[in-house]
Amino acid sequence: MVNDIENLKNSAKFREEIRFLIAVTISHEYVHFADTNYGFNFWSDAFFEDRLEESEAGILFEKAVFGETVWRSNVGIIMRNFGNW
Repeated sequence: MVNDIENLKNSAKFREEIRFLIAVTISHEYVHFADTNYGFNFWSDAFFEDRLEESEAGILFEKAVFGETVWRSNVGIIMRNFGNW
């Protein structure tokens, strides 16, 4: 993502995708912060039960909100499916 930002294209679509991806990344990481800071393991209990990567708190959050995990490769598709982009 850093390389994408450093080599930012002039495309409005690309800039919107990067902004969306940054927002999702911050939200994903905030889930970890909230679980740790407030001691309420709403998202992380599943991970501690089976230790599978797909049960990681941030990934569970993304799947609950967007139906799948958000990556640079699929951010445009998710934006179209999720909202009016």
